[in-house]
Amino acid sequence: MKAFFLVLLICSLVHGNNQAKISINFRDITGFFSTITTCQMVVNPMLRRGSPIHDNAFKALKDLDSQMVRMAMWFPYPHLSVAELTPPTGNPRCGTASEVFGKVPHLRIFCGTPNGIIQSIDFASFGTPEGSCGQFRKSSCDAASSMKIVEQNCLGRNTCLIPVSRDVFGDPCVNVDKRLFVQATCSNAVNTTSWDFQYMDPIVNDFMDATGNVNLMPKGRDVVASFSTSPTWMWNTDQAVPVPSDPNQVDWSYEQGTELRDFSLQDIAMYYKRLFQWYTQGGFTDEYGVYHKSGYYYEFSHWEIGNEVEDEHDMTVQYYTQVYDAVVEQLMQVDPKMKYVGMALENHYEWNWYEYFLNPKNHKANIPLGNFQLEDFNLKFQLETICRLDLVSFLRNFQRKNKCFVLSSFLSIRRPIFERGNSNHPNPRQVFSANKD
Repeated sequence: MKAFFLVLLICSLVHGNNQAKISINFRDITGFFSTITTCQMVVNPMLRRGSPIHDNAFKALKDLDSQMVRMAMWFPYPHLSVAELTPPTGNPRCGTASEVFGKVPHLRIFCGTPNGIIQSIDFASFGTPEGSCGQFRKSSCDAASSMKIVEQNCLGRNTCLIPVSRDVFGDPCVNVDKRLFVQATCSNAVNTTSWDFQYMDPIVNDFMDATGNVNLMPKGRDVVASFSTSPTWMWNTDQAVPVPSDPNQVDWSYEQGTELRDFSLQDIAMYYKRLFQWYTQGGFTDEYGVYHKSGYYYEFSHWEIGNEVEDEHDMTVQYYTQVYDAVVEQLMQVDPKMKYVGMALENHYEWNWYEYFLNPKNHKANIPLGNFQLEDFNLKFQLETICRLDLVSFLRNFQRKNKCFVLSSFLSIRRPIFERGNSNHPNPRQVFSANKD
């Protein structure tokens, strides 16, 4: 579908009493504005096979023939959205937590089995340790009391809570943000994982079939895969978060914690890498080297990193950007051509998020942000045209003196989509360009 491209020109070019005069000829056609139909499917029990609306729901999705569809596997139903609901059970048992000003957070170390006992502390450092589980290392900022305090709190127990505070460990380096890293060994440990796709697969299969993306067949319509809910056990909580045994039971309290237990962010990055491999590469190798075969080779057009992230885990834009980079870095190893969706904010008027996240300088050098530049508020990027943020508010925030913003007057913003490099794939998004006058 094509429509006339109506251009809205908003400028701030006022210098003293001199005001710029603008003349627009609305009879001239400067270009065309192409639109497509989009929709999303949010997972819930009524989409499971055997429900009274299952067949008609997926038939409607097929008949609608939307050119881009978002598949949202969301947290209120953990069994339908998370593929590893409990942590691996073997050794070592690791955890990290950062000190928080004005609070005393706790690091929880727990054995993977109910009859396991913490029999040794293999690493403990309060200060600025580095590394990932199994490869922790101390820095010059290290509290000498670290090992003694952790052992006193944890040895002989199945689960322990360690306060993360300089008031407990002492201050090994003033005016520096500190964190606690711990690695332990438990008795009766068995190397097992909880990977389980029995509830997720049928919904994903039916969704992909309805969008013309039959397994091992040529690609159909564009699909934005949004497995936005990460396992809650990956986040620091004072106690284990229970999971309903009934996959149909809603659980609005499942997502908890504001900081991941793994400071290196590799646990969550590898979770999504394995999930991605399950649906696109035929299977994956788990944490203990066991291969899990799926037989799926689906083609997603986009992969979304998180959903409403500023609310669901109370992330700051700085922390979310680190998580985004860690996950994308792993997925790029599997499919260098994959395109990514970022932010998906809930409130949509948090301008600091746009200004920080959309700046390539705040990302790792190898992370693709596609055809995008941000320099002194000169913007050029692509936007998905699903309305949740209105254009006028966006313009008002980003308008600056001596800047002009040229936009389609009927373009609204849902969330940015970032593409890696140039793509010959039909572009279902519209281009927003704002440059210095």
